Amino acid sequence: MSEFSFCPKCATLLVQKKIGDEGMIPFCEPCKKPYFSRFPIKLVIAVVNERQEVALFKQKYVSENYPVLLSGQIRKGISLEESVLMEIEEEVGQKPLKIQYLESYCSGQEEYLTLGYLAYADSHELDLTQCINLSEWYDFRTAISRVMSDSVDEKHLRVTAYFVMSQLNMPIRQLFEVR
Repeated sequence: MSEFSFCPKCATLLVQKKIGDEGMIPFCEPCKKPYFSRFPIKLVIAVVNERQEVALFKQKYVSENYPVLLSGQIRKGISLEESVLMEIEEEVGQKPLKIQYLESYCSGQEEYLTLGYLAYADSHELDLTQCINLSEWYDFRTAISRVMSDSVDEKHLRVTAYFVMSQLNMPIRQLFEVR
């Protein structure tokens, strides 16, 4: 979480001031402006093909042991949706057919808010960047078993599988069995 100590506009040391029901908030007296904490935001994207398979990626700088979903940052000056589209196009060389926001996840240890998206894509081979070492398509149940247990990726895979399978009126009970 990002806390302000000095005003970003005038560089004055901020004071604590009670702001409505928000409590004590850093405040710039000269600018008459409160500076609320900023919570870093990340993206997690489940790329799903027409066979209801999801792409998992090996990225050694993210995890040596587990494949991961596509993830990235929100780009300054563009919308969330544009950031999602750019991330997919840059990392896997595909223009998704459709994207959809599904759910947000709070990661306590990293202090990030992660926004989870679903992206529909063609199943042809993905054109990977240097950041991604390997990519494979998996059915949802297998994908859930491969990612790190209790991770944002696992949670997002379950939400994505539930959404996709319920849209297709497919049985979903087996996705929520405890491993």
